[in-house]
Amino acid sequence: MQTRKVPHWLWAGLLGLLVVLAACADAETPTPAPTLPPENTGQNTGGQAFVDAVDVTVIQSAPPQVQATVSGNFSDGCTSLNTINVQRQDNAFLIDVVTNHTTEGACTQALVPFSETVALDVQGLPPGTYMVLAGSATASFTLSGDGTPADNNAPAATPDLSGASLTLDTATAQPGQSVILDGAGFPANTAVQIGLGPLDSEYTIVGSAQTGADGRFTTTANVPATVQPGEQWIYVAEVNNATVLAPPLTIAASGDTGQPAAPTTNPTASQPGQEGVNVPTNGLFNRTQMFLIALEDGGQSGQLIGCNDSVVPVVIDIAPTEAPLTAALTQLLSLSEQYYGQSGLYNALYQSDLTLQGVNITNREATINLAGSIQLGGVCDDPRVVAQIEQTALQYDTVDRVSINLNGQPLSSQIGGRG
Repeated sequence: MQTRKVPHWLWAGLLGLLVVLAACADAETPTPAPTLPPENTGQNTGGQAFVDAVDVTVIQSAPPQVQATVSGNFSDGCTSLNTINVQRQDNAFLIDVVTNHTTEGACTQALVPFSETVALDVQGLPPGTYMVLAGSATASFTLSGDGTPADNNAPAATPDLSGASLTLDTATAQPGQSVILDGAGFPANTAVQIGLGPLDSEYTIVGSAQTGADGRFTTTANVPATVQPGEQWIYVAEVNNATVLAPPLTIAASGDTGQPAAPTTNPTASQPGQEGVNVPTNGLFNRTQMFLIALEDGGQSGQLIGCNDSVVPVVIDIAPTEAPLTAALTQLLSLSEQYYGQSGLYNALYQSDLTLQGVNITNREATINLAGSIQLGGVCDDPRVVAQIEQTALQYDTVDRVSINLNGQPLSSQIGGRG
């Protein structure tokens, strides 16, 4: 059979046709759409942020401008900011940091810091001192007589409240009952913080009042529903770290009626109030922080302490209480595990058998009294134990210093404070 060769010019023509057809095919083939990440179908729930501090900035302008910066932490990596609401009630600005929390997928358990600034509407407000409350963190600023911000950077003088008094309309009250507080002898036109706590223990700021030109105020407060019959509680009025204590309020059983309380003058004028973390609207704390140790991380996770460790806050839920420091320390001392859950954080107290005997706050110093025995794993556990207890107390705004006693003696003399 004879074979015929295809001429070169025909091969070239066929090749050109194939190229044209391929180009047309590419032009007609649509570009695939980019693959988008799947939509988050998890459940979203609202909540409140864990607020550590609120700072006020005043801007000398006409009209005056006041800004509040709220800072703190979201409890985990699945929590984010939703909105910030600001309300004014009399002399107090209430800031509510609302969060979103999604249940889709795994969440990082580390705290996520945040800081947000909001404007406060002060136009037209009368002169006086105003409070700013975010969670339980508080700050204040003063408007002068012409409606402009006063020099709020100057340190506020601690007033002499030796002649001031705080009285209740009853000596006994049932859980949930309202009581009336009357204050006299306070500075004129001044914001007063109202605190509450068990007798001979810490107390928390649960409200505010404003004095008139005569230095007097009257306000209503609710006795917490969680208190027990037979307990004694103290209401406190605080102005710039000087305080006035009301007579003890005895909690009555259901059905008992309160009796009028005898007016008394201030027994102590320098014991500061106790602020705390995450106070819900009912005045009770339901969350707080305790502190654990990130070993040898050089201060990357928290405050650097001895042996190149970090002391790290952990958010915990507590039964609603007006004494969050007591609750936080009690839960910290109850931990028997060497490492906290899956966090990998170390608990230097895990071998010890300690109980909390009491907490007292005087002149911004918290005295923590412990009883029992302490067992440490080496010299580096000395600073770890001190840091865990100290930082758990220092998270509250009105605690500047901490003293720790064990069985009536300073803890530092029993562990050496080494590391």
